[in-house]
Amino acid sequence: MKKGQMLSQPFIFIFYLIVIATILVLGVKFFNYLNCYKDQVSYNDFNNRFEDKINTVGNDAIGSNIGLGEMLVPSTFSEICFFESPTDEEFDDIYNGKLKIWIQQKFEIINQQHNVFLYSDDVCSSMELMSTKMDLLIDENFCLDLRSDDLDVVLASTSEGVKITRYLN
Repeated sequence: MKKGQMLSQPFIFIFYLIVIATILVLGVKFFNYLNCYKDQVSYNDFNNRFEDKINTVGNDAIGSNIGLGEMLVPSTFSEICFFESPTDEEFDDIYNGKLKIWIQQKFEIINQQHNVFLYSDDVCSSMELMSTKMDLLIDENFCLDLRSDDLDVVLASTSEGVKITRYLN
């Protein structure tokens, strides 16, 4: 080998290391992106299934009801709240401080457009707090800790619409 070829060998080795490190870093970022995307899909799937249940009960005869205890909630979510118009006293019943602060700050901004709030402490930052508007009548605002409870709610068809209540064993 010539002297120039021997000097270029370490540079080629360093170039290969840089390329491999770049591929690994981009691969990890892509994997994390896919994991976050999976959480978004499971949240949207939950919303669709929940709305299907609401529509099913709404189309049934007045007085019919259905319990949602068997409905699967994405495991990434640890708390769900149903609020028509929360008051300060009712915020004390919320299990997690982050969800409580978030709803208090955002409720006036969203102008009572959203009535279902989900909290997760172990998902992507854009998915930590989710809210949506569902066609529900909520007489009593309440939250459920999904880490220890099932989705213990009952949907009932009334003359005004579909009403959601907490299922008490």
